[in-house]
Order: sequence, then C-alpha cells, then structure tokens
Amino acid sequence: MPHMVAAIISIEHGIKGHVSAPNAASAGSAAALGEAYRLIRDGYMDRVLVGGLDFNCDQNVLPGMEAFGAVTTNFNS
Repeated sequence: MPHMVAAIISIEHGIKGHVSAPNAASAGSAAALGEAYRLIRDGYMDRVLVGGLDFNCDQNVLPGMEAFGAVTTNFNS
C-alpha cells in the first residue's frame, strides 16, 4: 500500500479529498509537486498538501544498491 503515509496524515489531520502517492523513487517529491500543480491548475483542487519521500529498505533491495555503489559507509561523504 504505497499511499499509507499520505492516508495516515490525511486522517490524523482531518484532510478530505484526493490522496495520492506517486511512485517515482528518488523523484517522488518532484512527481508529487507536478501532480499538485496540475490538480490546482486544472481546477480539481483549491489547495493541496504535498510532501515526498523514498524509502525502500529491505533485505532484497540494500544488497543491490550496495553492489552498484549507492550505499555509503562514510557519513556525509
């Protein structure tokens, strides 16, 4: 359920309307901003709360990321 965080935030804060969670890996925030812009521009929404994150950290993903050098062992390197 990729939209779980968005759904929980909307429920906890009483936000009603469209809930979406674009899946675009590290470009997820940019995709969410683009979708929010389109929703407002085209008149579907008056206001939009936008955020983004990418977190896919499990036993099958990390070894692959480490193999192509996407995981660092140094802080802020």
